Amino acid sequence: MNENEMLTLWKMYDQKLEKVLSVNQRMAEEVTQLKVKKLLSRTARVKKISIFIGFLFLLICCLVVIAGVKAGAVFFTIGFGAIALINSSLVMAYFYHLYLIEKIDTSDSILSVQENLSRLKISGFKITRLSLLQIPFWFGCWISYDAFVQSFWSYGSLSVLIVLGSCYVTYWLFQKLRIDNMDSKISRLFFNGLEWDPIVQSIRILEQVKEYRN
Repeated sequence: MNENEMLTLWKMYDQKLEKVLSVNQRMAEEVTQLKVKKLLSRTARVKKISIFIGFLFLLICCLVVIAGVKAGAVFFTIGFGAIALINSSLVMAYFYHLYLIEKIDTSDSILSVQENLSRLKISGFKITRLSLLQIPFWFGCWISYDAFVQSFWSYGSLSVLIVLGSCYVTYWLFQKLRIDNMDSKISRLFFNGLEWDPIVQSIRILEQVKEYRN
């Protein structure tokens, strides 16, 4: 066997090896996407249940606000009105999350899956922080307007201190819950469970595939 024949055989071997590696890579990506879709199906179920419960809660809030208006309960009406508004935003965000999960289910591209997973993670992070805004309203909605006006230095001042304290807690949580501080204890308290863990696991799986491709 001369040198030219050896070079030809070597090139053929390289081509076959590249083809095998390409097939293996494609199969690995397909398996990875199946794993990701299976994981996210759990998150989708939780979000669907959350949407259903959210609609029921919004209906109750609307009835409570109507009752508060008729009764002339100022703080009660404002508080539950704000709570209803915040939770309606959460429900709409969950619909957006289901849309992103559906895009992941129908996507054939690893890059597209990564982009939608990133959007899902960021949106989930933002709505978690948004939900914190209702904390002061839960404390403030039970304040009696008449008692607040008539006994300001006792009942009123105590009520103000409680609401201000809840505002400080909300602010403190906002400072602690940052996208670049997801490994902290307080973040793990909020970002866990069937709604969050599958997203994190999916991102890690795709990162492993990325390393494999490199």
